[in-house]
Amino acid sequence: RCYLLLGGTLANVDSEVLFIRDGLGQSQAGDLAVLDFQLAWADRKDPEAIRQADPLFKAGTPEAHARWFSGPLVRYGGPIDSFTLGMGLLTDGGIDGSYEIDCYADAVRGSVVNRYHLFRLRRYQPEPLFATLARLGWQAESCLRYGPTGMSAVALLRRT
Repeated sequence: RCYLLLGGTLANVDSEVLFIRDGLGQSQAGDLAVLDFQLAWADRKDPEAIRQADPLFKAGTPEAHARWFSGPLVRYGGPIDSFTLGMGLLTDGGIDGSYEIDCYADAVRGSVVNRYHLFRLRRYQPEPLFATLARLGWQAESCLRYGPTGMSAVALLRRT
């Protein structure tokens, strides 16, 4: 059997460890998993280096994304006087070597400001990620970088 975790699936769960342990708990020795993930741009111990290197912090949110994000806020929350998009950096918790970026919108309606969580993603250093997966019974067989920046990776894992 081969489990496919594509599209950054791992970065969207609340706990990678619980997801692998419980979600793939029915796996057997020899099963395979293909894991797609984004690589860390800097060491999580240096938040300023992350903000300087990671394109999400450097470039900000493209206008097309801002318009797209505003759609549900208007459709389900009513007219918005204004809104701003922001990103928060979390360097605590999760897999060693990883960090999380949370994107949010602050929507202003009259004198009220509501914050809405839009999405989150995590970026990983491969070695600590693979060490965690090995403790959960998944051995990394190979890992290849891909994409225009080379900061995405796909790994082949084997259940031990």
